[in-house]
Amino acid sequence: MFTSNSLNAFHIQYRPYKTVEDEARFAATLIKLCLEHHYQYEDIAILYRNNASSHAFEKELILNHIPFKVYGSYPFFRYREIKNILNIYQFIHNPHDDIAFLMMSNYPKKLFSEKFMKNLQNEQARTQKSYYSLLQDKEEAKDFLQLMEELQTQIKEKIPVDFYDFILEKLNYFHEVSKDKKANEKINHLLEFKEYIANIPYQLQDIEKSTMEWLNNFYLLDEKEESLNVVKLMTIHQAKGLEFKVVILVDLNEGILPRTSQFLSQKEEERRIFYVGITRAKERLFLTSAERHFMNGKMKYLSHSSFLNEITELHK
Repeated sequence: MFTSNSLNAFHIQYRPYKTVEDEARFAATLIKLCLEHHYQYEDIAILYRNNASSHAFEKELILNHIPFKVYGSYPFFRYREIKNILNIYQFIHNPHDDIAFLMMSNYPKKLFSEKFMKNLQNEQARTQKSYYSLLQDKEEAKDFLQLMEELQTQIKEKIPVDFYDFILEKLNYFHEVSKDKKANEKINHLLEFKEYIANIPYQLQDIEKSTMEWLNNFYLLDEKEESLNVVKLMTIHQAKGLEFKVVILVDLNEGILPRTSQFLSQKEEERRIFYVGITRAKERLFLTSAERHFMNGKMKYLSHSSFLNEITELHK
């Protein structure tokens, strides 16, 4: 990594990484270091070529309790298909969480009839018991309760990534999501989230606890109040006309920036976009790339951007 003296040693620095997760961890650590050198969150921006690039950085900032705002696109962990997965985990872990039950029972398909749910909600309002308690003697809930019992057992036994696959299989999740008009986007989000689940640090003696401690960083995330003093996440295009004291320009790989093209005019346009990105920084500029990128549902290996060779002030 770097030491606390690093910010005094350079104005521009390039850091290559193996994975996007490593790239995002560097960004989170760097932001903390900037705060020690009298910068504020609002002084810092993470810029990228494509909106989807924000996802790994969102995850890492959340895990490090760093406030941020995503501009121009929807935050990854607020997509309905991701929020519902989080609700499913929450309900498995705590079946008396009524909010989690209501959300998972309605997406990606309705688990019960409207009449059944209306009667259940009326009974819950009258008795003040949890929905899960009320389901115990309902014939229509028999299959659902058996499924939940199986999931509650398996979350304790399967490693996180295998349990994630198990949930999707048991709930026929991909099939249900495939009916959506944005099916490809949603499926890619679910596959991307699997990559995050695969990196959960866990203890074999208590897999469920390890899994839930990690996931709880993201559950009901949007209930937190927004602040003006936040790290900005946005595309280079959205940053045009803006300046930040510290800029972290990420995903500098061939195929991303520049995008693949055989036409000289398009390559020049990509170079112009790169120039816009690096000139957003007033004081500190950090450039990063990652070899491994999860794109369109597949893992791809990309070389660093050829534009990096055009900068003579880089400190490796």
